[in-house]
Amino acid sequence: MIAARLVNEQQQIMLFTKNGMAVRFDQTQVRAVGRVARGVRGVTLRDEGDAVVSCEVVTADQSVLVVCVNGFGKRSLVDDFRQTHRGGVGVRSIITSERNGLVVGAIQVTDKDSVVMMSNTGQTLRINMSDVRVMGRSTQGVKLVNLHEGDELVGIQRIEHIESTDESAPQPQQQTPSSDST
Repeated sequence: MIAARLVNEQQQIMLFTKNGMAVRFDQTQVRAVGRVARGVRGVTLRDEGDAVVSCEVVTADQSVLVVCVNGFGKRSLVDDFRQTHRGGVGVRSIITSERNGLVVGAIQVTDKDSVVMMSNTGQTLRINMSDVRVMGRSTQGVKLVNLHEGDELVGIQRIEHIESTDESAPQPQQQTPSSDST
């Protein structure tokens, strides 16, 4: 089990594999099943070494960041991924190569979000999504982080930007002149 997500009408599900494939399908293709049921097939894996690494709930106007173990990744529009049926092989999300390595994860992001990446040696790196341009679906991507020799990324997490409201901020106290001053 990779993830459990709540979905609404007009939302779609994207599954990403470690070999760089992604399948995008409408949430209505997943029927409701009982608690003890096995579920339904989301993606067909090409070989035994492949595995699902990420599940995201998206809409066509959003973007996703796909990150590989060697610190490379790319940000693409969801609409660039052809919508397919549940259970298909999908389309290429990023080219996995010796340079990039396998996919560690994929997340839905906006320009205001940040992403934290963790390496297997404990190095923690944070980047702003406004610094990562949106590029085509079938590219190798760009270097997101510099890793030490032999280090690999093992996890990514989105940090959602939250708009601050003036009401929640403490208001400064106004001082009134005291009446007993001479």
